[in-house]
Amino acid sequence: MSKSNGRSSGALDVWCWLLGLVLLLTGLFFVIGGAKLVSLGGSAYFLAAGIVTVLAAIQLFRRRATAVPLYALVLIGTLAWAWAD
Repeated sequence: MSKSNGRSSGALDVWCWLLGLVLLLTGLFFVIGGAKLVSLGGSAYFLAAGIVTVLAAIQLFRRRATAVPLYALVLIGTLAWAWAD
């Protein structure tokens, strides 16, 4: 019985790491692009969303449950921003 728990934990570690890497790269893309947009006088939303996405990625690497509400904040903020735009 303990072997199946070890396998699922190992698989979960891999998936957390892969999803964290995707979120980190996406967040960095938005941070860099958002900073450029802000410097040109555009919206600061992409910079803020990128920072929160990077924070969610860090929490996911650390296997903390707070990654989920952080990413949910980005998702809800994006929906609100798109609706307002």
